[in-house]
Amino acid sequence: MNSPVDPPFPFLHLDKNSSTPIYLQLVDGIIQAIQLGHFVHGYQLPGTRQFAKDLGLNRNTVVKSLEELAALGWIDIRPNKGTYIRNQSHKIAHLKTVKNDDRNGQKAGFPIYTSYLLDQEKICESALTQLHLNQGLPDSRLVQYHEAYKAYHHIAKRKIGKPQQDTNAHRYFVKQILNYLALSRQLYFHEDQIHFVSNRALALHLISKLLFQPADQIGVHTMNEQFSNLIFQSHGIKLYPIQLSENGFDLSKLEEMMVNATTKAIYLLPLHLYPTAQPVPPQSLKELVALAKEHQIALIEDEPYASFYYTHRPLPSINAQFPNDQTITLGQIGDGLPSLFHLNYIVGPSDFIAECKKLSSIYEEVLDPFLLETASTLIKEGELLRIERKHRKIYRERRERLGNRLRQTFGDSIQLQMPLMGLGLWLEWKIPLNLLQLKKDAFEKGLVIPQHLLYQTKKLTGIRIGFGTLNDEEIDQVVDILSACVDLQLKKLRL
Repeated sequence: MNSPVDPPFPFLHLDKNSSTPIYLQLVDGIIQAIQLGHFVHGYQLPGTRQFAKDLGLNRNTVVKSLEELAALGWIDIRPNKGTYIRNQSHKIAHLKTVKNDDRNGQKAGFPIYTSYLLDQEKICESALTQLHLNQGLPDSRLVQYHEAYKAYHHIAKRKIGKPQQDTNAHRYFVKQILNYLALSRQLYFHEDQIHFVSNRALALHLISKLLFQPADQIGVHTMNEQFSNLIFQSHGIKLYPIQLSENGFDLSKLEEMMVNATTKAIYLLPLHLYPTAQPVPPQSLKELVALAKEHQIALIEDEPYASFYYTHRPLPSINAQFPNDQTITLGQIGDGLPSLFHLNYIVGPSDFIAECKKLSSIYEEVLDPFLLETASTLIKEGELLRIERKHRKIYRERRERLGNRLRQTFGDSIQLQMPLMGLGLWLEWKIPLNLLQLKKDAFEKGLVIPQHLLYQTKKLTGIRIGFGTLNDEEIDQVVDILSACVDLQLKKLRL
């Protein structure tokens, strides 16, 4: 058959400066050319010498590529006859546009349980380049890659091929982590009171499995974060709303809940306290611990990003202030490092931790010993604390900039609560606003506001704004867009 295009095959793009070997680039290029119809079934490729000349390559490179394509089933190499494109109709997707009804596999032939709450948070693809608000996450642009991967590479290079002493490495790692928690969080535990998992979601799943049966009840703050609520609900756990005032918890209401035999735990997300940055008075926490002990209720204290605090010393957790056997504390180490080096921990009574370890083995493999030793090295050498101090300074500046811009822009029409720890602040409006309309208007102006950051009732109109992922320019853009959207609503109200 005749060639569909004249040599030198302009659709075959080869980059000699790429890290991908040329022969593999040629393999991928020919496969793509077949899929796009440049090479059709039965087409005879030029001889290897001519093909190499057309492409400006060494003949051996072309031979190696054709051998790879033959092994993959894309071409036939016929001795003394030539090289031909095989029939690929079973591999090539049709490029023509078809109606959804004509496609196979668009809808499952079985029932699926969908989430209405998660549907509300869907963001269309066209919005991926826009500004996004979140509840308060670290900025991935600040991640310190060099030191972590340098240490990991050094350890792996020194130990690959040698017998692994996993037990000793793990004990050394645990010792360093316990020292770090004692120094940075005033948490004092033994080796058998701590367990490490790869992520926070798994920690919450383990706790849900070990403490609850379906239809059991957990107390959560009335404006608790959606993430943990959804995990609890996925286990069939019922959420019992807990009110919090300036004086702390309403203990009489809490005791009413605890008396119920189906109530197994209270979940607290301090930050301080999500989402309103409102601290819990120590006396109220002390009374809560006593009440939990009396009714044999677990206290789950979740402290993501606790290393980001804006006081002279870190804010003490419940377990640090009032050591007890009722509290399970969750936390994360290594926020300023690449995600590979993030370590989530669960600390609590040793018998509970023993069950965590057994159940955890079902969900994930033992953590990489080289990763553990890397984390130990970064902690021992003070690198982790140095990164945390550096990032705290940056986040403190972002917190102040966002707070100042909001005050300057909205004045007395808002009330701000600046956090003592964490990466999000609480903004409450004193003027009539429709937050769903605000979200819609902001989206049209280039700002995506997820639904779970908005809180609106007859008495409350508030929004949690994470400042961790916003640099100075982005902070200004966010405030300008919010200002324009608020002005638009107020103008409509005056008409």
